[in-house]
Amino acid sequence: MSDSLYGNFINNGLPLYVMTLRNAIKTNDFSQADELLKAFKKNQINHGSEVLPSENRINAEVFYNKADIFNRLYKFYALVGLLMFFFLIFSNF
Repeated sequence: MSDSLYGNFINNGLPLYVMTLRNAIKTNDFSQADELLKAFKKNQINHGSEVLPSENRINAEVFYNKADIFNRLYKFYALVGLLMFFFLIFSNF
């Protein structure tokens, strides 16, 4: 039964949201799309609350994605690796 509910959501709910979102982009009125998102979230809470992550975990993941740590650190790692490489080369001479 739950598989048919999920299939029904994928077949009907998701295309409806995409269509509503396209209309919202054209009209710059996102209220209907926001209402659909609220309904989706309520549905997730009603039917899958035992597997949903907590709000703190969701907020931590959003922060982690916005912080973009690895994109900032690769320059530092590349510089340190290059310095270590030159130190290794010069230590052999």
